[in-house]
Amino acid sequence: MSGAGDLPPQDVHQRIVERVSDAIVSINQEYRCTYLNKKAEKLLERSEAELRGQTIWKAFPKTVDTIAEDKIKKSFTEQTQTSYERYNTELDRWFEVRIYPSNDGASILFTDISDRKQREIELTRYEQIVENLPVAVGQNELEADGEFSFVNSAMVEMFDAESKTEAKNHSVQDLCADPSDREALLKEVHDSGLVQDKEFKLKTVNGDTLWGSTTASIETIGNEKYLLGIIQDITERKQYQDALNALLDATHQMASATTVQEVAEVVTTTIRESIGFAMNGVHLYDETAGGLAPVSVSHESKQVIEEPPVLNEGIGWQAYKTGEPQIYHDLQAADEIYNDQTEIQSEIAFPLGDQGVLLVSSTETDAFSDRDITLANTLATNATAVLSRIQTHEQLQQREKTVEEQRDNLRIVNKIVRHDIRNDLQLISAYADRLANRTDEFEEPQKISKCATNAVEVTETARDVTDMVLQAGQPDEFVNLNNILPQQIKNINNSYPRSQIETRGQIPNIDVVGSDMLESVFRNLLSNAIQHNTKEVPEVTVSVSQTASDAIIEIADNGPGIPDRHKEAMFEEGNSGLESDGTGLGLYLVKKVVGRNNGRVEVVDNEPEGSVFVVKLPKLNS
Repeated sequence: MSGAGDLPPQDVHQRIVERVSDAIVSINQEYRCTYLNKKAEKLLERSEAELRGQTIWKAFPKTVDTIAEDKIKKSFTEQTQTSYERYNTELDRWFEVRIYPSNDGASILFTDISDRKQREIELTRYEQIVENLPVAVGQNELEADGEFSFVNSAMVEMFDAESKTEAKNHSVQDLCADPSDREALLKEVHDSGLVQDKEFKLKTVNGDTLWGSTTASIETIGNEKYLLGIIQDITERKQYQDALNALLDATHQMASATTVQEVAEVVTTTIRESIGFAMNGVHLYDETAGGLAPVSVSHESKQVIEEPPVLNEGIGWQAYKTGEPQIYHDLQAADEIYNDQTEIQSEIAFPLGDQGVLLVSSTETDAFSDRDITLANTLATNATAVLSRIQTHEQLQQREKTVEEQRDNLRIVNKIVRHDIRNDLQLISAYADRLANRTDEFEEPQKISKCATNAVEVTETARDVTDMVLQAGQPDEFVNLNNILPQQIKNINNSYPRSQIETRGQIPNIDVVGSDMLESVFRNLLSNAIQHNTKEVPEVTVSVSQTASDAIIEIADNGPGIPDRHKEAMFEEGNSGLESDGTGLGLYLVKKVVGRNNGRVEVVDNEPEGSVFVVKLPKLNS
């Protein structure tokens, strides 16, 4: 019978290696794989033939720059056995890795320790979770007294106990502000098996009160039943919610306020009663005072500062100028600001837009928490919006009053221009014409007549300007072209008897968007067509057409025409046209009046000579 001794030494060694329960990978001095046993091939899901000759860094690139690389190289360098534990992400397994160096290289053994590691991890994790929970965890007996058998560190801290032992010496009943809450909790948990987010008041071992939210259930441990409960301190949340409700109420009060004084008083009251800072005040900018004058200052602030000053420097002024809150938790540390004559140690200035500032102060250092700052800043932001609304309303009222006064003044001026001045100028013009007809040898009467005519035109332009201002902001009206255009043609014919004005076709009954200011548009265009015409007999042709949306009025003349470079500029303010002695407002007014009603006006060349002014006006209900 043959045995192991009958086999070649190489085969004997191979059989021994293959029977080892661990996975084995052998590498040479160049870190190249030389051998994998069957367990290694199965574990790594790689064959020996595939990996032979490859460096382990190439075969297993995820080992580079890891503890595995460090351990292997150190074992090679120091020729010492070493081991480590490593989690393989690809295999989702934990391994204990042992490295055995030799002169030829090293053998690396892998032992799967995933089950043991998982148990250790879970045990440690749960212990750490319970101990480090930010909420109190307690286990107590089901009796009414409820003696504690377990508490975590958060439970000790929550109830101001010196240690876990001291906490366990107090029953649950001792920690309930109202003992009936404990009985109600037990009844509910017995009936339903679980109580979630039950809120009630608790008290610490020192007698201070707090609000807690409890989730509890009955658990069986061994042969005993216990009440396992989690308590979360919600005192800050309750206080914060109360403060938010107060801010909401304050915002509603401010929204109905009609004066800045009312707003300021709501702010100071809310800061004192709901956020908890008795020393506060609202200072608003006063141009007369030259700074931020106190409008509403709490009684407590007045006790420290008898006469609240007008602020034109310091923290409040800085907040106002920069638009950013100025926060000082320790004024003594601010040498440039601190006044050693004051009791105030902490102060915040919240800007109220361009209205002023809210000052919140304390006689203690580090008096303001982040929550306090957030709440006060929210209140300041809401107050800013209301103050801006009141300021805007007051400005609009003042503006409306001023505009109305200006309108009244314009009506008076318009009346004077329309009647008194214009009538007198027309008389002057008439007498000048009569005088000119009788004294041909003198130029002065002609000049007087021309000046009087120009003056009448100026008064008409002034009247048009005034009418345009008075009609600003008025709702859209409409006029019928057939009611206004023929009349203006007739008036111009009477004023310029040497001219010939004809209408091409009928003027249709078209309602266009506009007002009686359109009369001045046609009067200006017709008179310009004659005044700037160098022909002995100026000829003007008026025609009206329409599209689905617009009425198109064309006023053509046989004058010298208008160069292209002047066509746009003619409608600009102050441009008096070609060699004109006018004010330069006529065509400007034309464009403004037409544009106000979403119309358009332009000038094009006439054929064979002259110009055509084209006015497009939106039709009513187009």
